[in-house]
Amino acid sequence: MERLPKLAVFDLDYTLWPFWVDTHVDPPFHRSSDGAVRDRRGQAVRLYPEVPDVLRRLQDLGVPVAAASR
Repeated sequence: MERLPKLAVFDLDYTLWPFWVDTHVDPPFHRSSDGAVRDRRGQAVRLYPEVPDVLRRLQDLGVPVAAASR
């Protein structure tokens, strides 16, 4: 039987996306009509390409996911 973690915790900056959220983007964030998450200036907040698949797989396996940052 495969052992799964009880919880998967990810740092945000330079783990899920390629920037520091406190210096490279300007909150508040919103979902635009094209489905992208954008900051106040309209800059898209993009995840690393692999992140959605990793998070989806963890969800499919029933592994809770948490975020941590400084």
